[in-house]
Amino acid sequence: MASKKQGGGCLSGILKMLALCFALSLLISWLMVDDQQNRNAVNPVNAAPALQSKLQLVDSYTEDQKVTEELKEQGRSFTNKTEIFAFDGELTEAEIRQFCEAKKRENAAFFWYGCVVFDKKENVTRSTSPVTALYGNQDDCLQHIRVMFTTNSVNGFGEVVWHPENIFEHKVSRIRL
Repeated sequence: MASKKQGGGCLSGILKMLALCFALSLLISWLMVDDQQNRNAVNPVNAAPALQSKLQLVDSYTEDQKVTEELKEQGRSFTNKTEIFAFDGELTEAEIRQFCEAKKRENAAFFWYGCVVFDKKENVTRSTSPVTALYGNQDDCLQHIRVMFTTNSVNGFGEVVWHPENIFEHKVSRIRL
């Protein structure tokens, strides 16, 4: 009789494992569908062109980085590019995400790319920081900056810092790309 209990117990254990695996696969499928729905909700297909048409390009410039001969031999671009836009209308996270993803793809040939959106054209100014082209030491500018996006083609890192009004007086949102 003891052998029948062991056989039944083994079969019962296998059935429990199969049920657990099935439940886990359902959960994973549900999470994947839910994640895709969230991505679609946050990333509408037409957001990048919509924002691109609203923004006014005010300034665009490139700078070559000083690099060693060894790095030059890698055949990479060591040019940085910065674009400065102005826009005083409504910004949404979905539009910003799509716009910056498109800019990241469009400017992948540059070593470093930066994009800044000011609230108004008359408030636009270039950064005084030669290395990062960011405005960390320019509080008067930060009061008018709504979006800062930077990406590095070497490691693929990209981050957007933004707020609908400005990034100086408000808690910012961050988007990793």
